[in-house]
Amino acid sequence: MMEPKVYVPGQDRKADELVKLYDRINSMPAADRAAGEERSVDDPFGIEKRGEPKDDYEAGKSAAERFTKFFGLLVQDFELAPRAALFAAELTFLNIFNADDLPLPEEEVEAARKAAFDYYTKSRALIPSTAKR
Repeated sequence: MMEPKVYVPGQDRKADELVKLYDRINSMPAADRAAGEERSVDDPFGIEKRGEPKDDYEAGKSAAERFTKFFGLLVQDFELAPRAALFAAELTFLNIFNADDLPLPEEEVEAARKAAFDYYTKSRALIPSTAKR
């Protein structure tokens, strides 16, 4: 019969380092698993389980923040100079705002654009400039 191995601190330097590493990993915030519903093997990305679309600007602000960060990654990934990055951004939104299948009347599109511009100008005044001088 085989006896189970027992960890004895100080007996093996590599084992000690591994134990410290596991302790450090387990104490990181990323190691905390939120108690929640696990997705099905048939739908691992949750595509089939969708909620109602959110029609509020708070959700839109969160999406814009994430989109801006993603845009920054694209600029970095494609190594875009500022002019090419602005071209990419403008072309993206021209395609979005001028899509044939945009499911809003022109007045609602303009109202959403005005609300975004108003929010931007009001918020921008509260944020110190990061422009290099």
